[in-house]
Amino acid sequence: MAVKRDTSNLIVDSRVEGLQQYFEFRRPEEVSEFLLVTPFLLELLPEAQAHIKRNFPESKLFLELFPPVEDGEEPHLVIYITTALGYKEASIKLDRLDEDWWIETFGQTQGKLNIDLEFR
Repeated sequence: MAVKRDTSNLIVDSRVEGLQQYFEFRRPEEVSEFLLVTPFLLELLPEAQAHIKRNFPESKLFLELFPPVEDGEEPHLVIYITTALGYKEASIKLDRLDEDWWIETFGQTQGKLNIDLEFR
């Protein structure tokens, strides 16, 4: 008798691993576990990377999980865009990213993803 194997977790696991070509995970185990329970983000993160890189081609991207700090708050991921740009220029580029893509897309994240700048 053949044993039927559930491969859906393997597919999700490989997609989480694939994201590491775009993002460096801070506390990788926590980020990976969170992505396993929020698979809708697996579709969105490569798209986010592409849009971010159009505006910040020189930047390294990090994913970090933030646990809830207050009652009722949900954990969420933050994409950090590291940049050597000055505050004003980086803020203009982040505003452009917001206007061109993020504002329309944010609703798809279910409050589980944010984007922020990190200055080097």
